[in-house]
Amino acid sequence: MGELKEFLKSARDKKGLSLRDISNRTRISYTFLEAIEEENFSVIPGEVFVTGFLRTYARELGLDEKEAVAIYKKLNAQSQEAVEQQGAAPAAALAAGGSASSPTKVSLVHVIIAGLVLGAVLIAVMLLVTKEDAPETAAVPPPPQAAMPAAPAFASPTSAIGGTAVLGNATSAPVPEQPPAATAPLVLKLDAVEDSWYSYRVDGGDRMDGSLKKGDSLDVEAEEKIVLSLGNAGGVRLDFNGKPAGPFGPKGAVRKGILFTKDVPGKILTQKQER
Repeated sequence: MGELKEFLKSARDKKGLSLRDISNRTRISYTFLEAIEEENFSVIPGEVFVTGFLRTYARELGLDEKEAVAIYKKLNAQSQEAVEQQGAAPAAALAAGGSASSPTKVSLVHVIIAGLVLGAVLIAVMLLVTKEDAPETAAVPPPPQAAMPAAPAFASPTSAIGGTAVLGNATSAPVPEQPPAATAPLVLKLDAVEDSWYSYRVDGGDRMDGSLKKGDSLDVEAEEKIVLSLGNAGGVRLDFNGKPAGPFGPKGAVRKGILFTKDVPGKILTQKQER
């Protein structure tokens, strides 16, 4: 068990809480909490979010926030040092062994190239023989076109009577009215000015979690409502149904339960209202 996982999980077990319980209490994604306990920090977008989630998690368990962050930074430094050592090993091996190719490798390459050339020649010969032996296909004449019947001599010019087209003595059926176009769904566009994370529900469905890098965009569509949470409210520009919405907080602030409907272009709900 990792040092950070033992530090957090032992305290969580003493309180009889699951990761799902912590997620519901802190409103941090279950995926991010699991990544923190497993010390898989690459899942979380950026060190600022890792330390922020870790502080909230430790505070919920009654642990020292500074100690939790210190453990994370030590583990992160060890991980980076291991990556640097792994990258240096292949370079040292290459410098010691030289870059000259062995005769065996050169000979093998020559054999492979010769085999490919021979195979291409055989395929070309087979295609040529097949083409010469194939019988010529007789040209099929196009089917005769049916002659158009001549218009009767008594036909009169087209006229309109009561919305119905009249041609001589023949009357065509009236053109049916087109049904009204369906109303457009709700469209919420997120443009990341800075790195951020988000969580949203569409029409009361399952919660969707993710992150945005600076310059990323995300479109969320719904029929009735969208409930959005942001991890860096001031770092995301919102556009709802073609009009600017927000901002809903300064940079670095967490805003939960922002409601968007046809009549509400963005309103921060209480936790009870969101449910």
